[in-house]
Amino acid sequence: MVERDETVSDEIPHEAHEVPWLYLSAILGFTIIVSYLLDRFAGGIPLGFSIPMLGEPETVSRIIYHTAIIIIGGYIGFIGVWELVVDRRFSVEFLMAVAAIGAAYLNLLFEGATVLLLYSLAEHFEGYIEDRARKTIEKLSEYMPDVARIIEGDSEKTVNVNEVAPGTSIVVRPGERIPLDGKVVEGSSYVDQSVVTGESVPVFKREHDIVYAGTLNTNGLMKVIISRGVEQTVVSRIVKLVMESRKRKASIERLVDRFARIYVPVVILLAVFTAFFAPILFGGAPDVWLYRSLIFLVVSCPSAFIVSVPATIFTAITVAAGRGVIIKGGGIC
Repeated sequence: MVERDETVSDEIPHEAHEVPWLYLSAILGFTIIVSYLLDRFAGGIPLGFSIPMLGEPETVSRIIYHTAIIIIGGYIGFIGVWELVVDRRFSVEFLMAVAAIGAAYLNLLFEGATVLLLYSLAEHFEGYIEDRARKTIEKLSEYMPDVARIIEGDSEKTVNVNEVAPGTSIVVRPGERIPLDGKVVEGSSYVDQSVVTGESVPVFKREHDIVYAGTLNTNGLMKVIISRGVEQTVVSRIVKLVMESRKRKASIERLVDRFARIYVPVVILLAVFTAFFAPILFGGAPDVWLYRSLIFLVVSCPSAFIVSVPATIFTAITVAAGRGVIIKGGGIC
């Protein structure tokens, strides 16, 4: 029997939703739009004073920008620092926070908020993909009946599907889902097997045809000989394959992880060198070199590369699970 919500929830984690990326994206989007409109049509609404550290006349739009960037950038930076302390690796969150807060220090408020917005959106969509896959697996498990109606002599007996062994005869009535994989030995009916094959039109089944667990018998009475136990049904194997695929990293994903462990620290060291040592070696205003180091951080950030691989792989798994698989010779292709 396919385990329901508990197993699915254990296998496919909710880490992506521990951080409310969508809410952060909404706040940042609101910040950018409102601040832009204030700057465009009201000069930002000057407040008549300036903050010494920033050295710029303060406005309502600048306060909105600074508040959003410092709070959200600090929150994302905390995640990066936590990963640095616990996992001992520099993360994309760390780079994004440094770039955004540094941009705010250089009075590039729109750029800083936009960096955080784009990153938050990317993280939200990755979490959405994983959540959708989890729900797809939960939906598949719901199609599996808990009981089967077996034939004992001239009578019928309802038993748990876990107790039904291959070779047992069962009866499937109209409107019932077929509890286990098997072969039709008597009767005929149209069977909706979209959950397995993705076919939108019910398929006519007669004697000697194969039927699959979880599919819906629409209009006829059928007698079926069970060919597989509950753990070997096609739907159970689909769920198992998806779970295993989620837990195993693809070779390209492992390559990306190894690449990131070396690449990210190198980028940070080069950015630090650009910000603090380049002015000494090559001359020029420190703020100019700080600006260049932040540009270097953003341009060099591997977030798109790192995020795209697991997201793409898991999207493919989700689509395969949601649309069913092609069945050939009783196997999964």
